[in-house]
Amino acid sequence: MFSAFSYTCRSRKLFITEKGHVGLGPRGLQVGDLAVVCLGGKLPYILREQVEKGKCYLIGEPYVHGMIKGEALDMIELRDFTLI
Repeated sequence: MFSAFSYTCRSRKLFITEKGHVGLGPRGLQVGDLAVVCLGGKLPYILREQVEKGKCYLIGEPYVHGMIKGEALDMIELRDFTLI
C-alpha cells in the first residue's frame, strides 16, 4: 500500500486554498495559482494567471477534497451567473 501511495504522490504537491480546502496538485504549483471549477464541469483545474499578458495557463488537474464530485457547484448561487 505504501508503494502505491508513494508512486501517486511522487510528482504531486500538497496545497491548501485560501478557503481551507486541502488538495494534491501538480509539482509545479506556485503560491497565487488558482484552483477553479468551470461552470458545467465537475473537476477542478489549476490555472496560473499572467496579468501582464492577460492570459491564464493550465498547470494541471488536482485532487481537492470536497471539490472532486461537483460539490463546488453547490457552493455558488447560480443566480449570480444569469445572462442578461
